Amino acid sequence: MTGTAAGTRRTYRTTCKIGACEPFCGLKVDVDDGRLVAVRPDTNHPITQGYACIKGMQVPAYQNDPDRLLHPERRSARGWERIDWRTAIAQIGARLSIVWPRSASICPRRTASST
Repeated sequence: MTGTAAGTRRTYRTTCKIGACEPFCGLKVDVDDGRLVAVRPDTNHPITQGYACIKGMQVPAYQNDPDRLLHPERRSARGWERIDWRTAIAQIGARLSIVWPRSASICPRRTASST
């Protein structure tokens, strides 16, 4: 990303991070005091040349959503509780190591040897 300062607001050239489509549209995003405030297509992007779909243009809406999860959580007897990243990754890895070998028989494109 490259940035140009205008007070506390900075403009960055980047690509869409939604990952739902292939072009990775070029975007210019404005960040004001650490908060994403605006997004627009990057007319200088070599592939998308100023095009960006509705998903990419809505990045500020979900980026700044007050209900957006910023930390891993797990369900417990008391409800949802925040846990640290290291714990979350270790627990997910442990569960996957149990499920992965068994999934070959039910997933036609998955074999036990593709680990």
